[in-house]
Amino acid sequence: ALTLLEQQVVDLLLSGLTGDEVADLLAVDRRRVALCRAGAMRKYGARNALHLAHLVAITRRSTLHEQVVTLEDVPSSIAV
Repeated sequence: ALTLLEQQVVDLLLSGLTGDEVADLLAVDRRRVALCRAGAMRKYGARNALHLAHLVAITRRSTLHEQVVTLEDVPSSIAV
């Protein structure tokens, strides 16, 4: 699992911000941003930033599918 800072860094980088912009926005050193990105890449097993983006997208997509609630999951006493 990513730390909160790693998650924030990854999210901001994936939104298109540069490392310098992320550092300014989060009020951390540029080196800290690079270390967070490297940590996230290591944890995901990513070879580069593009691979990290791909792996994050796949992980989030599968997580969203696991969170989908169907009508069968809702107790009949509250179903519409």
